[in-house]
Amino acid sequence: NQAAIVFVHGILGHYRSTWQGFPFLVTQDSSLNHCDVICWGYPSSMQILPRLPFMGKRMPSISSVAHALYADLSNSEIAGNYADLILVGHSMGGLVIMEMIISALVKPDGDTKLLEHIRHILFFATPFDGVQLPGVFKVHPQAKDIACDEGTVNRLRTEWINRVYNVRCDDPPKPGKVYIPATPVLGLEDNAVPPRSAAAFFTNTVTAPGDHCEVCKPQSRDHTSFQTLKNVIMECSLPQLIRGAERLISANMRIVEQAAEVLFTVGSRSRDERYLRAIEAKLQAN
Repeated sequence: NQAAIVFVHGILGHYRSTWQGFPFLVTQDSSLNHCDVICWGYPSSMQILPRLPFMGKRMPSISSVAHALYADLSNSEIAGNYADLILVGHSMGGLVIMEMIISALVKPDGDTKLLEHIRHILFFATPFDGVQLPGVFKVHPQAKDIACDEGTVNRLRTEWINRVYNVRCDDPPKPGKVYIPATPVLGLEDNAVPPRSAAAFFTNTVTAPGDHCEVCKPQSRDHTSFQTLKNVIMECSLPQLIRGAERLISANMRIVEQAAEVLFTVGSRSRDERYLRAIEAKLQAN
């Protein structure tokens, strides 16, 4: 398919158990047949049995996990060929997605082509302002990245506001900034991430039934969590009406830039000078 929904779990989570039947609800809905599902995982569970330091495995940080996610989503064998990507992050998984996008934007010569394919992000119980962790939980190496008294969440929040959140869809492209719509989903009974942290600076939040773990495990298609994702998918992955000459030209230019084998065009807009020059440049480059 041309669209894919990518699920990214949180701390102590697993690419299957975190979501349980959520991905299957997507694949069983006939109106979403145009979408594939990718459940992406990374090391996060604690090793119970002690190991010698040189024999054990290193627990990756949010930054390392984010770079791995970017690499896999750019891999043509995994997600690199999808035109539309909808990312779904639970808890720390949302911070991983933020880190992936910010890391690509802050690099002066970074490759941001992947970001152009991200149509929407759903943050399920993501601690944008961090969380107050009990002392026993702080033994987890990844826990320091989500604690409210550490710099990781503060840095991500500031960078996201400046580079993503305050950008509008009709703003001209600028280096280091990108427009990506996002929706936080709060658990009605979430006692792990406070509502203020899960909502942060967003104004378009959705509250769904369940606690911190249950909010991302809808049992049916009637559940608010599933309906929220479905509405996002239908809005982002189906053809949209383009209003305005400048937006139409911009859409045509993107088609030229992304064309790999065939470029077919009809209509009066194909006489636009910028459009024709872009086609010439594409042909010359190939």
